[in-house]
Amino acid sequence: MSRKVKLEKVKDYYDNDYEEERLGFEWEGFFITDPTTSECGRFHIPRYDVEKTYGITEEQRDEMISYNRLGPENGQRYGA
Repeated sequence: MSRKVKLEKVKDYYDNDYEEERLGFEWEGFFITDPTTSECGRFHIPRYDVEKTYGITEEQRDEMISYNRLGPENGQRYGA
């Protein structure tokens, strides 16, 4: 069962050279802005495992993907 994790907006330089605002949450010492990858960013997390891995709800997962432009409409791989 997923618990409600508090999402926060932060400014960072995620994957580019200019500052942008991203939605994420604190998890085991890392600030996660892409729930579809592991905390180190090297491994893909399938859609069905995101809630189990990070303890976020489906709604939070979808909100982060939309806000951070992580969907396939933005050239991202999410959807597995």
